[in-house]
Amino acid sequence: MVASQLCPSTNVLEKKNSYRTSASRAPCRTWATRIAPSGTELSHQAGLILALNLSESDNKCRAPPGVPLTQWWNGSYRPLQIELGCYFKAAASAPYKCAINDFAGMTSQMCRECCYGKGYVYMGLTSPDCYCITKSDGDNMKMFGSASNCDATCNGEKRVCGSNDLLSLSLLQIDFDDSRPMRIPLGNSLTNSMQGPYCFYFDSTQLSAYYCGVPFCGANENHDCVPSQSEKVAPDQTELAHYTGFRNVTVTGKPCVNWRNLQNISRTIEGYVWNASRTFLQMPDSVGFSDHNYCRSVSHVQENIIHIYGSLKKIRWTLESSLTPGCYVYTPDEENIYTFRTCSIPMCYTESPSITGAIRHSIGTDLLERQFGSNLDVSLTDCSFGGQKCTQDDFLNMLHPQLGLCHRFKADRFVAGINNVQLANSELSITFFTDATDSFGRAFNNISKLEAGVRPNEMLADETNNALKVIILPQGEFPDSSYAFEVDPAQLVVIRLRYDRVTKISRSELPCKKLEAPVTYRMSSWASARDKNLTKLKIDARNLVQSSANWSQKIAMLKAALLENNQDDGGFQQKMEFKVSGFQDCIYAYQVQKFVDACNCLPESLPIPEAYFDRYSYCFNSSNVAYLDATEQCYVRQMARLFLYQKETFSVCESQCRIRKYVLRQATRTWPVISRVNAVKFLANLASLTGYRFNLSNSRGIASIYHTYLSAKSVENVPRDNMSSSELLKFDYQLQAIKNRLAKLTVKASSAFGEDITEEEAYPAKNLVADIGGALGLWSGVSVLTVCELVELLIYIGMVVGQRMRKQDVEPETGKINDNGTQEAQNEIETVDTGESEQVGNGETQHVVTSSKDSAETCL
Repeated sequence: MVASQLCPSTNVLEKKNSYRTSASRAPCRTWATRIAPSGTELSHQAGLILALNLSESDNKCRAPPGVPLTQWWNGSYRPLQIELGCYFKAAASAPYKCAINDFAGMTSQMCRECCYGKGYVYMGLTSPDCYCITKSDGDNMKMFGSASNCDATCNGEKRVCGSNDLLSLSLLQIDFDDSRPMRIPLGNSLTNSMQGPYCFYFDSTQLSAYYCGVPFCGANENHDCVPSQSEKVAPDQTELAHYTGFRNVTVTGKPCVNWRNLQNISRTIEGYVWNASRTFLQMPDSVGFSDHNYCRSVSHVQENIIHIYGSLKKIRWTLESSLTPGCYVYTPDEENIYTFRTCSIPMCYTESPSITGAIRHSIGTDLLERQFGSNLDVSLTDCSFGGQKCTQDDFLNMLHPQLGLCHRFKADRFVAGINNVQLANSELSITFFTDATDSFGRAFNNISKLEAGVRPNEMLADETNNALKVIILPQGEFPDSSYAFEVDPAQLVVIRLRYDRVTKISRSELPCKKLEAPVTYRMSSWASARDKNLTKLKIDARNLVQSSANWSQKIAMLKAALLENNQDDGGFQQKMEFKVSGFQDCIYAYQVQKFVDACNCLPESLPIPEAYFDRYSYCFNSSNVAYLDATEQCYVRQMARLFLYQKETFSVCESQCRIRKYVLRQATRTWPVISRVNAVKFLANLASLTGYRFNLSNSRGIASIYHTYLSAKSVENVPRDNMSSSELLKFDYQLQAIKNRLAKLTVKASSAFGEDITEEEAYPAKNLVADIGGALGLWSGVSVLTVCELVELLIYIGMVVGQRMRKQDVEPETGKINDNGTQEAQNEIETVDTGESEQVGNGETQHVVTSSKDSAETCL
C-alpha cells in the first residue's frame, strides 16, 4: 500500500513540458551529450549514462536506473554556505555591495542568493549590508585579514554579522572554488523531492542538470499517511517530502490557505514583502500554484526587481524550503502576515490498521506478546507481600484488549489463613525496572514498528513516559482501562485503599440490576517463561524473510518459529471468566454488537464475549487484499463511532444494584534518592536482587545496573578533588540513568474496615400504618388494643343474640325417685343470659344464671 509514487506517464510528461527543467525552463540536451571529461569525479556516472545506449536525439526527462541526480552532486557546482570566520573588510580590495533599498534590511539568505547568482565564491555579512567577494579577495582575507571583534547580529537572525563598528565582516563561502564540469542550480531550493526524472541543459555556457518537475501520484483517500521503508524510528525526511495526501490543518489546528490564493497577493510573508516579479513554487505533486490547501513539502522561491546603486537588478531568494509537509496560514491579528507552519502527518503503519492487523491476526496477538511483550524476569526487580517475597511466578500474564500484556498478581497463597486485621496490615511492594531496550534488554531498530505490529493502533496513542500502569479492583471484575493510573520512572507511588460496598434499590425511575451474572471474554493468559532462545529466533526470522517472496508463507514461517520458541509457556488459556459483570460490561456488549452488525467482524480493541467467536473472527484475519481494504474502511468508521455508541447505552444498560469498589488515596514522591555518597549500598542491594554475582542476567539493561554498581565501588573511597570533572559527570550520568529506569509501588489498606452503605425506601408501607395508628391514638384516645377489645365485644354480643333467637325445646329430665318408686316431675327450666359474668377458678369467664318459675336461685 503506497501513499505516493512517481507518476511518469507519457500524457503527464507531455502536459508538463517534459523536455524542460523546472528550475530554468531551459530545453533539455540529448543524453548523448558529452557530460564529463574522463578522469573527473563525474566520469563514472557519465559512463553509466552512455551505457544505456539511448538514441542520439533522445532529450526526454528520464530517471536512469542507478544514477539519480544526487549522484552528480559531489563533482558539480552547487550553492554552499560555509562559515569561515571574522575578517577585516579592508582586506578585500573591491567587494561588491548588494543593496536593497525597498526592504527593511538584508538577510543572510538574500545575500547568498544575490552573490551566488552573480557568480561570486564568497559573501561577507555586516549587520546592515551584504558584500559579494571574489575568489582572490576571499583567499587574501583568509590569509591576512583575520579579526576577532565580530559581535553584531544579522537582521532578524541569531547568526553573527560582523562587528558593530562595521570594520569587520563575517565571511562565508557560497560556491566551490575549483573547476567543475557541471552545475546543479538552486541548491537548497526546489530540491525537496530529490528523486525523479531529470535532464541536462546549458545555463549560459555552463552544463547544468535538474529535475523536470514530474509530480508524485496523489494519495489514496482511504490511506492518508506516509509509507515508511526506513530503518529509523522517526519518519525519514525524504519520505515525508513525498506526501500527497489530504490533510489541511497545521499541528496547532489552524486551517491552511489555498495555494492559488497566494499567487497574486500583496502581503507580508515571514517579514518579506510579497511583490514578486517571478515566483517558483514546487510541491511533490505539482509545480506552480495548485488549487487546493493540502499540506505539502514545498520550495518557495521568489525573484524581485530591486534597486542597486541606482539601477534595477533582479534578485532571487527562498521564502520557504521545508521537507516536512506544511502550509501557509493567515493570521489577521498579526499585521496580515502569512506564516508557513508544519502539519502532523502519520506514518501508514500506525494509521492503517489493516497493514499490521493482517500480520497480527494471522500469527496471533497472544503469540506475539508472549515473544515480544514485557518480561517480569527482567522487569520485576523486587516484590514482597506481608513480609513474604514474591516472584514472577506469583503473576499471571494476561492479554488485555485495551492495554496489551498485563501481569495480574495472584494473592491466594499470601492471604490464606489470615484474618482481616492481618490482611489490612499487609503491604504489597513492587520495584519495577523499565528499560529503553526490548523486554530482554536488547536494543534493535524499528521498535515503534514492532510495537505497531504487536498491538492495535489504539494502544499507540499514549506517548507518556510512564513505567507501568496499575489497576486495583475487587476480585471477579473485568480490569477496565478507565481504572488505570500511571507510575512514572524515578518515582515512588504509595497507594492507601479502603474497600467500600454500596447496595441500592431498584426504582422505576432509576432501575438497577440485582443479578450479578458472570461474563466470559476471549482473553489469553499464560504463566511466565524464562530463557527464550532469542539468538535462534533471530536467525530463523532472517532466514524466513529471505527465503520466500510470498508474504503468506513468510507469516506462516514466522508463526511456526514463534510457536517453537514459546512452547514452554505453561497454563495457556484463551478465555477468562469474570464472576461479576457490571455497567461497563454492558457497554462493551452493546459496542461489539453494533460493530458486528456494521462490519461483520470483531474489533480487537474491545473485550469480546467468547460466544461471538462461534460465528465471527477478527476483522483483519484474512489474506484477501480487496476484503482487507473494504473492511478497513468500515473498521475506521466504526471505531470513530464507539463514543457515540457509549452514549446510547445510558438508555439501554442498567447499573448493578450492588457496587463494590476500592477508594484510593495516592501519594507520589521522588525515588530513589541516591548520590555518589550513598550510591554503593543502594546499588549493591539492587544488583543482588537482579542476580549479581551468582545468577547473572543476560539482559543488557540489567547489566547496566552491575556496571554502575562496580563504578560506584571504584570511586567510593576516591576524594572528590582527585576526580576530574569528566569522571564526575560520567558517574552522575550513570546514576541518573539508573534512577530514570526504576519505579516503585506500594499498596496497603488504610483501614481494616470499609463502608457498607445500604439504600432503603425513605417511607415504606409499614411506616404509613404506624403513622395512622399513632395519629388515631393521639387525637381520639383509641389504640390498637382498644380496637381489638371492641371487636371481641361485638363478637360476643352476636353470639348471645343468636342464642336468643333460637327457641330451644327443653325435654323434661328425669327427677328423683322417691321411696314409693314414683318419679317427681321437675318444673321446666328456662335459661336466661343476663349479661353478667364472674370469674371461676379455672380462669374461664362464664355467663350463667338459672331461674325457676317457682323460685329463683343462682348457681355458679
